[in-house]
Amino acid sequence: GEKALAYELLVNGGKDCQVEIALAKAKIIQQDFVAAETHITQALSIDYENVEAWALWGHVKYLQLDFEAAKG
Repeated sequence: GEKALAYELLVNGGKDCQVEIALAKAKIIQQDFVAAETHITQALSIDYENVEAWALWGHVKYLQLDFEAAKG
C-alpha cells in the first residue's frame, strides 16, 4: 500500500524510478492525471530512458484527451 511506498521513498531518498511509476499508476486509477504526470516526470528525471515511464506518459496524455472529449 501507500505506507510501504512512503517507506521506500524514505529509504531511497525519493530517487527510485519504480516507486514513482507505481505512484503514477495509482493516480491514474484515481483519475488524478495532473498528479500522475508529476510522478512520471519525476521517474523520467531519475531514468530518462525508462520505457515504462514513457508508455505511462503517452497513456496519461491519451486518457486526458479522452476525458476532455467525454466531458465535451
